[in-house]
Amino acid sequence: MTVYQVPPDTKEKEKVIGGLLDWTQFFWLLAGFVLGMLLAFLAYLGTRSVFLSVLMGVIGFGPSVPFALVKKMEMPLFTYLRRKHALKKKTKKLINMRKDV
Repeated sequence: MTVYQVPPDTKEKEKVIGGLLDWTQFFWLLAGFVLGMLLAFLAYLGTRSVFLSVLMGVIGFGPSVPFALVKKMEMPLFTYLRRKHALKKKTKKLINMRKDV
């Protein structure tokens, strides 16, 4: 039986954090966690309400979760939105240079 060398699949990023997350997913979640903790701390200092501070922490952490975990069209959500925005900026109309038309 012949053994063939198969190149690794380079489309997917390597899962390095516990085999579940790659580095970009980890940093999205870390940034959301830091933002949530900052908002919770500031809310607690301002109101001394634990419920409000937990709510502000969840609100701060919530938006980072889709960017870390959701894939759309085989791409991470942030990459998809960035490419979609760049495509919207392009001119969709062709310029007609002829004068007789």
